[in-house]
Amino acid sequence: MSKKLRAAVTGAGWPAWQHIKAYQWSSDVELVALCDSDAEKLKKTADQYCIPQRFTSFDEMLNSGKIDVVSICTPNFLHALMSINAMEKGIHVLCEKPMAITVSDGLKMLDVSRRTGMTLMVAHQQRFTAQAQYLKKLVSDGCLGEIYHIRATWVRRRGIPGLGGWFTQKEKSGGGALMDIGVHLIDLSMWLLDFPEPLQVVSSWGSRFGVHGKGASTGYPATNNEKNSLFDVDDYVFAQINLCGGASLQLECSWAGHIRGEEFNLEIWGDKGGARLFPLTIYTDHKGLPIDSAPVLPETNPFEAEINSFIDSVKKGTTLLCHPEQSIRTVELIEMIYKSGTPEKTEVLKAESAPI
Repeated sequence: MSKKLRAAVTGAGWPAWQHIKAYQWSSDVELVALCDSDAEKLKKTADQYCIPQRFTSFDEMLNSGKIDVVSICTPNFLHALMSINAMEKGIHVLCEKPMAITVSDGLKMLDVSRRTGMTLMVAHQQRFTAQAQYLKKLVSDGCLGEIYHIRATWVRRRGIPGLGGWFTQKEKSGGGALMDIGVHLIDLSMWLLDFPEPLQVVSSWGSRFGVHGKGASTGYPATNNEKNSLFDVDDYVFAQINLCGGASLQLECSWAGHIRGEEFNLEIWGDKGGARLFPLTIYTDHKGLPIDSAPVLPETNPFEAEINSFIDSVKKGTTLLCHPEQSIRTVELIEMIYKSGTPEKTEVLKAESAPI
């Protein structure tokens, strides 16, 4: 497949902007179409990025016969339906995280991908940072020894996205902070460990801010009547996950809290060394003395790397860096965390994975 692929994006929010720019940077792609149900947002974004074809109907765009690949950058509850419809039309799919709001929907997406032969990749863009790629090689090469613990943190002081919007409605989002930013922590941690089976999950989650109309991020447009708007999702989640092989994962995730400020990081404990992801620092010792090293890495754009990986898989048949089977495991672990800890009760959940 030597000719340029014709790409489309559905959605006109921040994630879509990153996909649009990455497609336009690629020499293997021509970005030909944009879709959004909001005609005003559609026009503004399409004009800004000079996208020729504009659709307010996703089905109409699919039926135009003029696209080869599509990025799904819409609210979570639409991911499965739109991905399936696109693949059924012979279109390869790059779907924003989370893959779906239920494991059942994720399995349906995987089944259609296998049946149609269409590429399906989920956009776990944190895997594509230079730091994550370097750390993955260190772990895979055994440089840190046996990994026995990962602590993954993404917490915000005031960062609830769009009080009153779809993010805060479980029916549309599937969950709150865990589905939005915790998904990155889970996917990145499990990917570094090659996705071991979870054995036990214990968690605590709930809402301390959003349910009272507080904790909104200033980075999102205000919605009408925020204080009385629907908020039936979590704004904090803490979890301990014990994994097959002896490793454990500690997860701290929140949209809002009385803390110093936003923190996003991941720390790894190994019996030969450890590491911190941002800024990338490696902890080892030599002759009994602790040594810290900070590799100098080239600046990369994870969205551009993600799009290039997806396009290479479509055009050249290269192996996906984000396998959809792994993305289902991430959603599955999210379901386990929600099941283990409820606002009323916390319990240890013996984990059982679904067959894929």
